[in-house]
Amino acid sequence: FFSSRRRHTRSDRDWSSDVCSSDLNRRLKIYDYKGRKNLCGNRVKEARARLNITQTDLAARLQVAGITMERDSVSRIEIGTRFVTDYELAVLAKILGVSMEWLTESEQ
Repeated sequence: FFSSRRRHTRSDRDWSSDVCSSDLNRRLKIYDYKGRKNLCGNRVKEARARLNITQTDLAARLQVAGITMERDSVSRIEIGTRFVTDYELAVLAKILGVSMEWLTESEQ
């Protein structure tokens, strides 16, 4: 009548899956570059200021273009604590009227 099966617990799991997961996390670790998570933050802020638009306005324009982003994400991009994907960079460049290359150039 009753099954003798018992529920699996964390200790019952195959340790090889934990090793694989740990290895995957090590391989996917993303490092900061000079203490920042993106190259474009300062330039995004500069271009946004030239256009005299707020972070909220930029987030709204990104959303209209199909990029889900809130004001706090724009802020985090500008201060360098948020990664920027390639497609986000392309849309940011278009909205801000600059090239992707300009957005990623280092300031000297």
